[in-house]
Amino acid sequence: MQHQVDGGVAYRIRRDENGAWFEWKPADLFFEHEDGLGADIAWTESRGDDKYLRVERQRLEEHQLQISQLVFSFEEETVNHEMDIQEYAALYDLVIPEDQTLKADELLCGYLANDETLLHQRGRSGLRNIDVIQEEINWTITRDSIVFEKHGKPKLAIPKALWDSVAKQNQTYYGERFVRNADLEVVSYNENNGAVPQYITWDAKTERSFQHVTRLIEYMMAISKTSPQAAGIKEAKGDSGIALLYLWIQSVIKAESIKDKFDATIKDAIRKCAILENALGGASLPVADPVIEWGDMLPKAESDRDKEESDKYEKGVQSLETTVRNIHPDWSEKAIQDEVNKILEEQAVDSVSPTYTQPPKTTVGGGE
Repeated sequence: MQHQVDGGVAYRIRRDENGAWFEWKPADLFFEHEDGLGADIAWTESRGDDKYLRVERQRLEEHQLQISQLVFSFEEETVNHEMDIQEYAALYDLVIPEDQTLKADELLCGYLANDETLLHQRGRSGLRNIDVIQEEINWTITRDSIVFEKHGKPKLAIPKALWDSVAKQNQTYYGERFVRNADLEVVSYNENNGAVPQYITWDAKTERSFQHVTRLIEYMMAISKTSPQAAGIKEAKGDSGIALLYLWIQSVIKAESIKDKFDATIKDAIRKCAILENALGGASLPVADPVIEWGDMLPKAESDRDKEESDKYEKGVQSLETTVRNIHPDWSEKAIQDEVNKILEEQAVDSVSPTYTQPPKTTVGGGE
């Protein structure tokens, strides 16, 4: 979500006594060096009334990665001067890793852009141009609410003669012509002349406003590449999963594009975790991209999913273990393996069990 809103998201590799891992960072905390050989991860820390700028700087020099920790003080909202990192750690009793030099040919951090272009290499927000439409929707709804509040309530209409009579009576009592609501809660009238109080209700035709809001929402769905069926704007009905796929095709295409971006980035991050663990932990992990299994971008009913997985296994394009794992994604590895073993045992028993069939009936001729 942050990747879509900010137009990008950063990550960096971390390590402690339990091993290496990677964490996501907001896009505005990642600053790549102009020469492409380094990057800074920056963030602010508040210590009481004081505020500090912390920076983790990574630089590639002569096939080595240098990681250094920097800290700067603030004067109001402006960075003041650099401080000694060890003095800063001792001042607030912090544990800050020392500067390190690792044998690595790549940075242990990275950036994932959304909808990047030549002029917007850090990506563009997925919400651009939508805020204007949202403001128009909000104003249209607010305007209709104001109209209803002002004119939608029933109003009491009385004949002018009755109003003059009450106003004249108030002028006699209070010295000023006016009519209060309480004055007309109970009134008397002349049956011969009429003068019966009536309520007037305002019947406004607001279909055009609602149609305008609907059009704006559809425009917003088109700009954000979201299917109206996925957002619940239009009814989604289909006789099969393929029919639903075509109804949701816009959202599926967008989700597939985001998945491809994150697939490559997560692989890079996990590979860099292995590099850091090998360098600092003395491990010998293989430095290679892992295999990531992604689920379908379009939700499917359990019956459709189970049928598709079974067909893949029967046609020999998928293993039994993968089939069981996809049908039961919430099972543990032990439960999956146990289920695979049970299926294999049943198949083995069925293959060695003989099938007894009665011979066909025959008629033996007499004397022959």
